[in-house]
Amino acid sequence: MSSDKRKRSAAADIKIEDPLDFLTAAEREAYARPRQRQQESYDRETAYYRQAPARAAAAEAPAGGDRALSLAVKIGAVIIALLLTYIVWLLFLRPVVYGVFGWNSWENVQEQAATQQTFVETTTQLNLRSAPSTESGEIVVAVPAGTRLEQISEADGWTTVLYEGQTLYCSSDYLKAAE
Repeated sequence: MSSDKRKRSAAADIKIEDPLDFLTAAEREAYARPRQRQQESYDRETAYYRQAPARAAAAEAPAGGDRALSLAVKIGAVIIALLLTYIVWLLFLRPVVYGVFGWNSWENVQEQAATQQTFVETTTQLNLRSAPSTESGEIVVAVPAGTRLEQISEADGWTTVLYEGQTLYCSSDYLKAAE
């Protein structure tokens, strides 16, 4: 007989005894009880996960009254999202976008001011002064009748005008709105 056959027959002759054979019945039960609990816990968990698709389907299909509540919650969530988006736009995004694209920029403000300029015309030869007073304001220049001036402001019978880049003052009595 070959050595392989002898080894196999020797292995077949080995008797495996129950490792718990030396324990008493009560000790065997005490040994088996925790393993039995582990197996029951495992069985419960696998049953729970096998039933997961059925639970998910039941959760997705609410009952009649729950559908209305679910719809109201979804609509409320959309409204809140829109409000938050608008607030973010007002507080953060609008100033950035306006600054980048020049809306409400300094150049735009200047252009708007230029379109709102008011011009006046002198009705007679008029003295333009350094201050709004005949006593303290020195005569800077005398302009002829019909001279067109840019009006800056008017107060207490005196008009502030812009003439050749200078801010000067003259009596409002000798001015009329330019055409």
